[in-house]
Amino acid sequence: MPRFFASPLTIPASHETEIMMEIPKHDSHLEALEPESIRETISEELVTATDRQKNNL
Repeated sequence: MPRFFASPLTIPASHETEIMMEIPKHDSHLEALEPESIRETISEELVTATDRQKNNL
């Protein structure tokens, strides 16, 4: 799969929940750079979603 590079996008938010609501809009085109807590949360959510899909096959 070709890899595309884009300029970083800053999403202003007053709470982590606002950022987490943006993630489904961008799917695999998103990489959270900071803060580390958001990166970890995204990773955990993706693992959970992947496991759920595998168990439903």
